Amino acid sequence: MNRSFFRDQKFENVRFSGKAPEPADYESCIFTGCDFSDSDLSDSNFIECAFIACNLSLTKLINTSIKETIFRDCKLLGLHFEDCSGYSCPLNLIIVPSISALLINLS
Repeated sequence: MNRSFFRDQKFENVRFSGKAPEPADYESCIFTGCDFSDSDLSDSNFIECAFIACNLSLTKLINTSIKETIFRDCKLLGLHFEDCSGYSCPLNLIIVPSISALLINLS
């Protein structure tokens, strides 16, 4: 069985929540506003991809390869990066504090 291969694709506001898509290879893809919560990305490869404002909470990453991938403004609760098979640094996590956190710090 051949694996799916996606290169230079843009995925916007796609709901993968609770699903287990077929393992695939993603290279230079951009995921914007996608919901991966409680999904299964096991055995997939992400190379030079970007996740922007995505929810990846409780996503399974068993044997997942993540290389030179950016996570910006994403929800990453309960992710187990230690389950990944190919984990290349740098893993770019760009965290922007929420407005409520800013207000707490100002008072």
